[in-house]
Amino acid sequence: MTQRKTRSREGWTRVRFGDVVRLSGERCTDPLGAGIERYVGLEHLEPGDLRIRSCGNVADGVTFTNRFRPGQVLFGKRRAYQRKVAVADFDGICSSDIYVFEPSDDRLLPELLPFICQTDGFFEHALKTSAGSLSPRTNWTSLSDYEFDLPPAEEQRRITHVIEATRAVRESTSNAISSSRLARAALAKEAGEGRFGDCRIHRIDELVHRMQYGVSVRPEPAGGIPILRMGNLVDGIVDATDIKYAATSDINPERDL
Repeated sequence: MTQRKTRSREGWTRVRFGDVVRLSGERCTDPLGAGIERYVGLEHLEPGDLRIRSCGNVADGVTFTNRFRPGQVLFGKRRAYQRKVAVADFDGICSSDIYVFEPSDDRLLPELLPFICQTDGFFEHALKTSAGSLSPRTNWTSLSDYEFDLPPAEEQRRITHVIEATRAVRESTSNAISSSRLARAALAKEAGEGRFGDCRIHRIDELVHRMQYGVSVRPEPAGGIPILRMGNLVDGIVDATDIKYAATSDINPERDL
C-alpha cells in the first residue's frame, strides 16, 4: 500500500485574527473635498465575489464616513451569513455595516487576508458571535478572537497563487458560459425575426396534430428516439448536449400519440 504524501505544516503557528489583522478606523467627513467619488454599501457587495462590481456616486449624497483604500478588505458585518467580502481596488467610503481590514504586520500577506475571511470557519465564528434578531451583526472584539493556523510567508504565497489561479479559471469559464448564452439568444432572435433566408415562423398546431403529457420511458445510452426534456430548454434555446434516447420498442404510436 502506497503511503499518501501530505504537505508538512512545519512553521505554521496558531494565531488570533486580531493578532495579525487590524481594523481600520480611518474616517473621512468630506469625501468630495478629499477627492473621493465613490461609496460602497452592503448592497454593492455580491456574496462570494471578491470584486467590487458596483458602487454609488458620492456626489448624489451619502452619509457614510468610513474610508477604505486600495488593497484593504471589506467585510459585511451585518447578516454575515450572506458572505459579503471584497477587496477594494479604489479609494472610497463605505457603510458602517462594513468593516475595513488590513494586515497589522508582515506576518500575514495582504493577498491572503480576503481568503481567510472567506473560509467557512471565519463565517461560522461571525455567525455565532452575531447579535440581533432582524438584522444580526457581529463585532470586532468577537471577530478578533477567531483562531486559525497561519503558514509561513512562502507557503502563504503558494496558497494565494493556487487560489488566485483557480478563481481566474472559474471566472473565465463563467464569462464564456454567459457569452455563449447571449450568442444563442441572439441567434434565436435572428431566427424568430425571419432573417435566415426562407425560414418562417409557424404555430405549433400547424406542425403537430396532437399533443399530450409526456410518457415515462427507459432512457437508452444512445440511439433510438430522442427525448426532449425540460432540462434541454435553457433560456428559450434547445440544448442538445445531454439528449436522452428511448428504445423504439417503448414507443407505441397508438398509445402515445
